[in-house]
Amino acid sequence: MSERGWSDSELAFGWLERYNEETQERANGAWRLVYYDGHETHITLKIIDYSLTHKILLICLLPHTSHAFQPLDLGIYSSFKTALTEESYAYEMETGRPVDKDAALHVIGKAYQKAVTAKNIFSAFRCAGIWPFDKNSIDISVTAPSESTSVIADAPIPLPTVVKKVVKAF
Repeated sequence: MSERGWSDSELAFGWLERYNEETQERANGAWRLVYYDGHETHITLKIIDYSLTHKILLICLLPHTSHAFQPLDLGIYSSFKTALTEESYAYEMETGRPVDKDAALHVIGKAYQKAVTAKNIFSAFRCAGIWPFDKNSIDISVTAPSESTSVIADAPIPLPTVVKKVVKAF
């Protein structure tokens, strides 16, 4: 995480280098595929050049669609959140105390082991339509802009004729 608390292009590049180091030998010269969100810090010339040089094919999700297409969002985070709630409750019932700093890693570790399983990971990729590929696995309407933020809306008051003509022109 950067000093500002967000990902940046250097962190993204560092992750890609680490990914290459961890998977290069197993790939044995074959191309590897990486799905990632469309954040602007992940699309730099340096990242694209490195990817092509090291046979890593980057598939960029459309911006603001990770809730619909990102496997972690679809199958891991909710399982982890449920497991964390269960493990926290179990700890509190067993010890009679709330989860504190000393117990947090233990509770989180148990929840992680419950949620981040091969079965859940495969299920998440299937739900996202990534593997096996299924273009119909996601209802495309979930990527539509919300009505409250849409640029296609009625004005709260009737528009004068001149303004209507300008709006219609665009």
